[in-house]
Amino acid sequence: RRRRELRLFCRSRLRNRLIQSITGRTPAPRGNDQRKDVQVSVPVGKRGENTLLVWLKAVELAKYTMEITSNKSNFPARYDAMTSRICNAAIGAAGDLWHANKVFIGKGCDERAFVDRAYLQNRAVNELDELLFLIDLAGKALHRPSKKTAYWAVLAREVKQLAVKWRESDADRRRARG
Repeated sequence: RRRRELRLFCRSRLRNRLIQSITGRTPAPRGNDQRKDVQVSVPVGKRGENTLLVWLKAVELAKYTMEITSNKSNFPARYDAMTSRICNAAIGAAGDLWHANKVFIGKGCDERAFVDRAYLQNRAVNELDELLFLIDLAGKALHRPSKKTAYWAVLAREVKQLAVKWRESDADRRRARG
């Protein structure tokens, strides 16, 4: 019994650390982990956008896109060409954002790293633009503007806005570097 309690406690601490690293916020206490004296190293006023959040949202968008397009009642078989383009745009954007996050930008990096990262970020934004166009086209072609389509478009716009903000912050960092 003691081992089980210890294992659950370690899982909850790991979960809390993961949530804190992704969102920048301390998660609400859950179960036996009722610690109220949790301190975060960065004050609330000095926290910025987490660039990993862009990628997580892009993965959520790609997953949602695959769920919607795999349903044959939403996208009949005669629209397979459009479906594959929609999925490719969503998955490509998530992949480009993941690759851009892997390019190291920091002390000691050369100018080429900034160029590579900006290229990947631009490609992701262009794929998100294409995805927004295809979502709009699908809604008009299938005559099904619904809550699902509206949520899908809002999610795609949110990912695009986060990607643009990330690209701009990297450009500011590049200019400040000199």
